[in-house]
Amino acid sequence: MKQIIFIISFIVFFSCTEKENKKSINPSDVIIQAKLLSFSELTDSEKENTNFLKSCCYPENWNQGVDCIEKEYAFYVKTKININLLGAISESDTFTIDKLITSNPNSLYGKYVNQWEFEDQNGIKICETAKFIGHNDFNLKRNDSIDQLIIGPLPKKPKKMIIKIKDSKYYKGISPEKQIIN
Repeated sequence: MKQIIFIISFIVFFSCTEKENKKSINPSDVIIQAKLLSFSELTDSEKENTNFLKSCCYPENWNQGVDCIEKEYAFYVKTKININLLGAISESDTFTIDKLITSNPNSLYGKYVNQWEFEDQNGIKICETAKFIGHNDFNLKRNDSIDQLIIGPLPKKPKKMIIKIKDSKYYKGISPEKQIIN
């Protein structure tokens, strides 16, 4: 009889405890802007920050790159991202939201957290050019809760930008995306 009372008390206690409720996030609010640029449209300082001579597609085994394109002929995407929303979506058991948005600004865009993906006008994924992160990014500037950065060089003209969330504690299956404007 004591065991039954204990079990019922246990069930009632844990069913009455408050579970952490997270507000819903509209994934389309994460990427504020995504603008297509050519190399010639980059500022001189942005050109200096492109540490990549060329952009190559890499097969799944990450051997020698193929279909390489010189950085002067590649494409770039200048984007603005709401770090509070991306941090909330990216929070995991390993990375807390505070650590993601207050430590190194690059911590939201790393090989263990998120990955850049792009699709062309036909909805076909553009090949990855950087291992673990999809594509390289540079020129990161943080202003309050908005990050502005450039992603590239990309070997093909993108139409859609996607942030692939590697592990989310509260928002499983969300991948923010944005149509790229010319």
